[in-house]
Amino acid sequence: MFKRVGVVAVVFICSFILAACGLGARADGLPTPPADAPCLLSGSQITGNGPVTTLSLGPACRDVTQHQFQEAGQETTVDLEHSPVGGTADLSYDHFTGDLKPIHGATVSLYKRNNGWWWPLGNEPKTRGDYPGERECRENRASEQHVFSKDDLAAEFSIFCIKTAEGHDGFLIISPRANQKPDAYDVYAYIWVR
Repeated sequence: MFKRVGVVAVVFICSFILAACGLGARADGLPTPPADAPCLLSGSQITGNGPVTTLSLGPACRDVTQHQFQEAGQETTVDLEHSPVGGTADLSYDHFTGDLKPIHGATVSLYKRNNGWWWPLGNEPKTRGDYPGERECRENRASEQHVFSKDDLAAEFSIFCIKTAEGHDGFLIISPRANQKPDAYDVYAYIWVR
């Protein structure tokens, strides 16, 4: 009887610790990468900047990944579509300078950033509704840039819409890693693939 209670207590405590450390299921409504299976080859691709109509587009699959860009990290260039429709890198990190930038025609536009006042007490968003949808990111293309602003990357975290090198829409959540030289970042990528 005591062994069974002890085992249950250990399992409960371990799951609590994993959740507190951000491992396992996320509380913000987004899947824990790579929760989504890699997308299979899709027949269509959005490349224009015209309006999106809900009748013309079927469901998209999602490529969801997490990346750590840091001085001793292995990631230098990253293709955000790890499915067969990818193949061209979208982000580049310079291990010497700490510069993070979109490459090969990928563009970004700021959706929101948190300098400690956007959400109460500087907390991250909690639900999927706090992040942009595919339509919002597509409509946000008017303010696209080929670089990240230093101010945006210095914020507690920033949410960017991205158009990948292959023309897919998505969003990035970028958080700087504290006390790192050169600058280092945690990047969560959520890409809709059609």
